[in-house]
Amino acid sequence: MGKLKDGYDENFFKNRFHKIMQDINHKLRDIAEKLELSQPLNLVSARDCYSNTLNRNNTDIKKISQMLGHSNVVITEHYLAGLNPDVTFGINDPIL
Repeated sequence: MGKLKDGYDENFFKNRFHKIMQDINHKLRDIAEKLELSQPLNLVSARDCYSNTLNRNNTDIKKISQMLGHSNVVITEHYLAGLNPDVTFGINDPIL
């Protein structure tokens, strides 16, 4: 016998997950406002900051991949490549 009650399907858990994320993001926005931060706080930026910090500190990419819940290292490499601010700033230098 499973531990789930009747009527709990995949959509129930998806909706519950999104509601929890929405609540956390709302609280993070409140914190950012109270601290008068120039950048918004949310779960996506926290995840990006976390993975980028690990990467900059030469953490093994396999470990970063595992911590992010990626199915393989290729996804993590692609994810981290899009987060590298040094590359982004370098690309934008001619414009600035």
